[in-house]
Amino acid sequence: MDSKNFATTIRRLRKARGLSSAALARAANLSPAMLSRLERSEREPSLAAIRAIGRALHVPPGLLLLSSITSKDLEHTLGRSVATDALQALNEYLARAGED
Repeated sequence: MDSKNFATTIRRLRKARGLSSAALARAANLSPAMLSRLERSEREPSLAAIRAIGRALHVPPGLLLLSSITSKDLEHTLGRSVATDALQALNEYLARAGED
């Protein structure tokens, strides 16, 4: 897991939804300090936190997990062309999700 990718994704979605970090923390039932640490990549999220953040942002938790996989790891697992397509689809989905 690349916590920097995860952090970037949740911060991007939070801002796109117009939520403050305190509002997202409340919606996800996390402490503001914990959410802050997650958004700064200072802590790896638990599965429960990923689920809660996904629900609060209206994004499937699996996509948050996928966003935390490095492109190198994805290429190693799926091959370059499939990994490229998967990452492009994920980024397009996250861009659309941010517009909602």
